[in-house]
Amino acid sequence: MTDVNKTNTPWVTECLEDGFFSHCYLATGAFGSKPQVSNLARNLSTGRIFDLASLTKALVTAPLVYFYCTKGCLSIDQRFSYYLPHLLPQPFDRMTIHDLLAHRSGLPPWRNFWINRLDTSSPRFMQRKERLDLVSDVLKRVDLKPEAGEAYSDIGFIALGILLEKIMAKDLNEAFMEFCEQELAYSSDEWGFAPDIVSQDFISTGTCALRKRALVGEVHDENCAALGSIAGHAGLFSSGNALLGYLESLSRHPKMSRFLSLNAQAAMDGHPMFGLRVGDDPSSSPFGNGHAIGHLGFTGTAFWLDWNRQIYGLVLSNRVVSGRVNPRIKTFRKEAFSFLQSIHHDS
Repeated sequence: MTDVNKTNTPWVTECLEDGFFSHCYLATGAFGSKPQVSNLARNLSTGRIFDLASLTKALVTAPLVYFYCTKGCLSIDQRFSYYLPHLLPQPFDRMTIHDLLAHRSGLPPWRNFWINRLDTSSPRFMQRKERLDLVSDVLKRVDLKPEAGEAYSDIGFIALGILLEKIMAKDLNEAFMEFCEQELAYSSDEWGFAPDIVSQDFISTGTCALRKRALVGEVHDENCAALGSIAGHAGLFSSGNALLGYLESLSRHPKMSRFLSLNAQAAMDGHPMFGLRVGDDPSSSPFGNGHAIGHLGFTGTAFWLDWNRQIYGLVLSNRVVSGRVNPRIKTFRKEAFSFLQSIHHDS
């Protein structure tokens, strides 16, 4: 791999020196070619596996839903209640699998799954049946009124993760690893949900006030942690190189290439997406001129694919190590994706 010219990234050095994050990974390239990569950290001897946060939606849950639709196990236009009739309340009875993927189900963005369940003694893992019971219990007792218009929803992807576990009769992590290895012929030791054994390769995302410890190899998202570290909305860990390998494998697979093409076409036409998002906000639009497809992650991660040009941009960081909320992330992403886009203009 070729190093991105680090003299062109003073804003990364500044973020490292200021403690905004301790690790950062930048990559861009064209599918089928060697990427240009830069891996920056305060201490390059440790840490290369990031908590990808909501990238899990676009990299795990959406591809698996689409794949199992192509196999006839699911139908994208079928109501969710056909498969899990009692998980969600009556106001959402008519929503389809596609509605959930496109964040147009009317489900609210977030509800608390961790209250009275996440503390210093909470187990890191749980059985699939326990996860179903917890999700069902929370969704029965909280107020779920339909949102007006399109509403980005963690709850929708938590529900899709539960649906996948029911359809496949196995943990989402196990099903996803089988999909990678058997269908994509892809595997990596630096890829997957929270591990049983945590090594120094995992990058910290700071200290959790609920768990009262530094999070290293433990998912940052509290709802995912309460669900046993495996969920449809968050939980995936990866190094930058492993993520590039996965994206390359997706692009070569006929069915998954079609999945990416459908998202790209929907983005161009302004139609409902199939699990990915459109990179049209100011921090993302520099890459792909507002038509790229991909996702953002709360921990400081993002990827965008300019599918028509067959190029990608990837930015990973652990920016939550300096605090949960900081508007600097928007400026940083804009600088990062502008820089990655400029490499293609210069080539």
